[in-house]
Formats: sequence, structure tokens, C-alpha cells
Amino acid sequence: MTGETTVRPAVRVHGRSAQRKALRALLDGLPTECGRLLLTGEPGLGRTTLLQWAARSFRAGPVLHLGPPPDPDGATVTAGQLLDTLRAAAGGSPLLVCVDDAHLWDDPARTALVHAAEHLSGAGRVGLLLSVAADRAVAPDFARLPVVRLDPLAPQRAAALLDDMTDGAAAPAVREQLLAEAEGNPALLAALVRRLSPAELRG
Repeated sequence: MTGETTVRPAVRVHGRSAQRKALRALLDGLPTECGRLLLTGEPGLGRTTLLQWAARSFRAGPVLHLGPPPDPDGATVTAGQLLDTLRAAAGGSPLLVCVDDAHLWDDPARTALVHAAEHLSGAGRVGLLLSVAADRAVAPDFARLPVVRLDPLAPQRAAALLDDMTDGAAAPAVREQLLAEAEGNPALLAALVRRLSPAELRG
């Protein structure tokens, strides 16, 4: 094994047509209404990738990537403060808000975030996309939000992703082994490819 680069970023999202359809419906509705979705799946299945896809696809207004609020003095953020932040960021336009790994927010901030998600009309035309680890999606904080789930990629989709990563350079036997080991997990597939030198990839 070497440190040579054998994988390049995938140029498009493979599969996920049902999930992208749900995200697209939210984006298309934002010029006239609010919306919220909870994107969940096991690590490596592409929650962050789909949030990035949604952000790139949104053209009706600004996109805000929202992380956990700083807490230098132990102050607790409130839903009202979050809604004020969203209202200011929107500036009267439709706004898409992306929150990756929302389950990592501390308890009070997470509660405020979910409460704000249930009262988005107070901030204008806002779409809120949250990503949450699969084992946290059933937590009471998130239980009332509409859910979009990610499963492992189907074999055909995983194969297309591998070809995209490697420009089709993987030898058939190597390709088959990589796909079997990754079991439809895009991040794991990329990690396995990175372990191989170009010569190893070609078999």
C-alpha cells in the first residue's frame, strides 16, 4: 500500500433518486412556503453529500449552513433567537438552512433547533434540512419531523460510483472485491480505494 492518490471525488450523486426527489420537492416549494426534512442514515451513506447537493441545487435565495451555537458563557440559545437568525439571513428571500449532524448539538440547543423547525413560518419562507445519525433519528427531539432515510447503495449504483471514483481503472477482480467489502457504503468504498496504489488498482 502507498500514499498515492487513486481516487478522485465523485462528480455526481449516484442513486438516491427517491431522496433527491424529496429534497427537490422541499426546494421547489420554498418560494411560497416553509418546509423541513430530517435526513438520516448510518455513517458513510451520504448524508453530508445530499446536504451539499441540496445547497448546490437551491437557486431561489441564500443558503445558510448552521452549526452548533458557540457557548462561551454557558448561555442557552432559544428557539426565538434561532428564528431571529434565520429571519435576518433570509432578508426577505427564500432561505435554505442546512444543519449537518444535528444530533451532536447539546441538549438545550438541539431542543431549540427542533422547536424552531416546528415554527419556521415565523422566520419567513425557510427550508430546514437536518442530517442525523440513524440511531438518533427516533429520539424524541426529532420524532415529529418528516424523515428521509438513506440505505446502502444498490450494487449497480455502487459500481457506477466506483467507476466514477477511479475513471474505470479498476481491474475486474479488484473491482469485485472492493464492491463486496464496501457493501454499498460510499465512504467506505472511497476509503478502500485510497488504500490501493495505481498498480494495485489495475491488478
